[in-house]
Amino acid sequence: MLTAIAAILSVVGYILVAKKKISGFYVWILANLLWVNHFRYSWTGSMFAVSIILTVYSIYEWRKKDAK
Repeated sequence: MLTAIAAILSVVGYILVAKKKISGFYVWILANLLWVNHFRYSWTGSMFAVSIILTVYSIYEWRKKDAK
């Protein structure tokens, strides 16, 4: 059940980002947190943790770009 929710959130986040909505990044962070919880201490879990860091950086860059 948890994996299904994470998969749905990932797709919804992708659609929102494709429509240039910053809220998609927050959905992605939530989905990645669920994936990290699912995979825990494995290589895949660490890759989702890196994805969270990249998503936070993307939010920062997006906001910086909008401020100009």
